[in-house]
Amino acid sequence: MKDLTFHIFDLVENSVKAGATRLWVDLIMDGRMLTMELRDNGPGFPEAVLKAPADPDSTTRTERPVGLGLALMRESARATGGTLTAANAENGGARVSVTLFPGHIDARPLGDVAACFTDLLAAWPSLDMTVRTGEAAELKTIFDSRTIRQEVSEDECNHPSIRRFIANELTRGFQPLTDWYDSLRDTALTTTTSEV
Repeated sequence: MKDLTFHIFDLVENSVKAGATRLWVDLIMDGRMLTMELRDNGPGFPEAVLKAPADPDSTTRTERPVGLGLALMRESARATGGTLTAANAENGGARVSVTLFPGHIDARPLGDVAACFTDLLAAWPSLDMTVRTGEAAELKTIFDSRTIRQEVSEDECNHPSIRRFIANELTRGFQPLTDWYDSLRDTALTTTTSEV
């Protein structure tokens, strides 16, 4: 996957296909580490996935016999010295936690996170999704689909002017994360290039 937004989209898609109707996504800036946490209210992971979350043969997918989402996400994290854990929450639902280091030479680009979440809302307008970002002690909610649906119907979520509005609001909300991530990644690439 060429950037992290592809992983995010895939993980959300898996949650929805497993039966989740509510999703929480946290993108946390912690020094030089990014932590991504996705939690849902679905049925949780089967035992086989919990035992080997990155094994493509352990999957909840029904349309194909392998699941690559967690395996590819783990490889993207590990390439930077990070980790991936998958668990079931005590009160139900699945939880995926990923740490990675944007300043590592092998870190993937972040991608257009605003477009990613705009597309997720368009794909599943009835999904209740809350997105927070910031430093761990100061996480701010920058998107809550329930708030959007108080103003417009599910059908209207895909109207071009509504999509533009949502994308613009998300772009503003994600700007500190994007700047931080790109700065760390650019420093790693510049340093590596100058050493060659």
